[in-house]
Amino acid sequence: MSALKVGILTVSDRCSRGEAEDKSGPNLQKLVRSSKLNVNEVLCDCVPDERNEIKRVLLAWCDTEELHLVLTTGGTGFSPRDVTPEVTTEVIERPAPGLSLAMLSESLKVTPMAMLSRAACGIRKGTIIINLPGSLKGSQECFQFVLPALPHAIEVLRNSANVGVTHASMQGPAHSPASTHHSCPHKAHGKTVRDLSKVAQRDRHSPYPLVPMDEALSKIMDNSQCLPQMVTPWEIR
Repeated sequence: MSALKVGILTVSDRCSRGEAEDKSGPNLQKLVRSSKLNVNEVLCDCVPDERNEIKRVLLAWCDTEELHLVLTTGGTGFSPRDVTPEVTTEVIERPAPGLSLAMLSESLKVTPMAMLSRAACGIRKGTIIINLPGSLKGSQECFQFVLPALPHAIEVLRNSANVGVTHASMQGPAHSPASTHHSCPHKAHGKTVRDLSKVAQRDRHSPYPLVPMDEALSKIMDNSQCLPQMVTPWEIR
């Protein structure tokens, strides 16, 4: 993956006024730089919980700076001042609910309070925007939850030449027989979608394991129900 540009935006009234120390933003910067994302530039900013301020930074980072990834921390809760998800929804052009779902489902395994998070994620032009919680622990955990998918997501979004290599590794024999068969949702064999009515475009090997004949017949008989005998009109006397 080529070198990436990442933005980290802390959304907090108190931190922006200097009344509290921003711990989440600097921690995320360390995590990003030490991750497998191959980051060469990180932009950081801190704004109050104001719609116009949040939107100003997001638009500048997506449209002018053309960052690959933007992480926000803070403003995703139930407080009347928490508006980061609403502003993010206004800015993005396409939602990415899978990222939000991954963070929520994994966070619920840590604490039931995670259900109060309203994080939004999505895409604007070539930039992925991800809302993270405002706490040091929460933002770090949620970033680590989505990190495994980010390199491939950024490659696909930027039409990287490495996308084909990643797809091939997903489909290739390197996976053990016990691994789950993966079919990338945006992958089409070659450049066209398969037409299963054409024999040549069908899979050469079944993704399902072979079953011995005796076992197959036994399963059929065990799951079959006998139909009642039909009586024809001329048999009725």
